[in-house]
Amino acid sequence: MKDRRQWNVLLRENLLKAQNRMKEVVDRNRIERTFEVGEFAYLKLQPYGQTLLAIRKNLKLVARCYAPYRVIRNEGTAVYELDLSPNSQIHPVFHVSMLKKSTKRANVVTTLPQVATNGQIKVAPTAILNRRTIKGNRHLRNKFSFSGLT
Repeated sequence: MKDRRQWNVLLRENLLKAQNRMKEVVDRNRIERTFEVGEFAYLKLQPYGQTLLAIRKNLKLVARCYAPYRVIRNEGTAVYELDLSPNSQIHPVFHVSMLKKSTKRANVVTTLPQVATNGQIKVAPTAILNRRTIKGNRHLRNKFSFSGLT
């Protein structure tokens, strides 16, 4: 019986040492972020998860951070509510991991794109910028400018 207790004590000690080592490794890259009410924060959205703002064919080139928004209130240390434009269809409460500190003090006005009921962005072509015919296939390619994109 004593051997079993000694083994249990030894195993617990080794587990605690391993947990502490793992925590130290993770904490090396961790950044503590806190925001005060009235500060500005960039909103980081992943285009792969939130296709609400991703319009391009190549999602690697889509903007990762959207212009700074004012922090209205904080709920604890991890959840913040941002002052988004009234026509945005994104919920205004975000986890601290989706925010990035901004050094700007002025209120920057940015408009988020309009979203249809199915979650797709409302986009309308406004002008043809360039036309080109591909010789081999006899296809006509047009380059458009769109409204609704920022």
